Amino acid sequence: MANPTMLAMIAGVILSFAGASEAPAASHEQKAGGLVLELNKLDSEATDNNACRVYMRVTEGYGENVEQLDVYLVLFDTQDVVLRQYVVPLAPLSAQKTRVRLFDLPETKCGDIGSVLFNGIVACEPSTAAACMSRKIQLRSKVDNVKLFE
Repeated sequence: MANPTMLAMIAGVILSFAGASEAPAASHEQKAGGLVLELNKLDSEATDNNACRVYMRVTEGYGENVEQLDVYLVLFDTQDVVLRQYVVPLAPLSAQKTRVRLFDLPETKCGDIGSVLFNGIVACEPSTAAACMSRKIQLRSKVDNVKLFE
């Protein structure tokens, strides 16, 4: 039977040759490639009108500057009934960078939102929307009881 310390050393050597890293999770996700959309926060206190302010964290992990990225979102209430549909601009995005984009959803109470459907990319530059959709897109939500899904 092999010594556990020796096995750990061998595993470390193998991982270093494979290019694995012990970088923090956010760094690893960025280097793994792909576009990450995270529903980070909903805030009804930040607006003067009857609206919900959305904080969307967007990470460009392909290594390309993105001049235009418009996404189609459908909001559902807590009973899974469609509330509203929106096309939201998330660009410009710099290559390998994370940005937070804010937008207000008029006549929408944050507490009424049960989930958000990522219904696709409407426009994407420098690529076409079809080319953008063929790429890996990771979706997640940090908002309690509100999921972001596709």
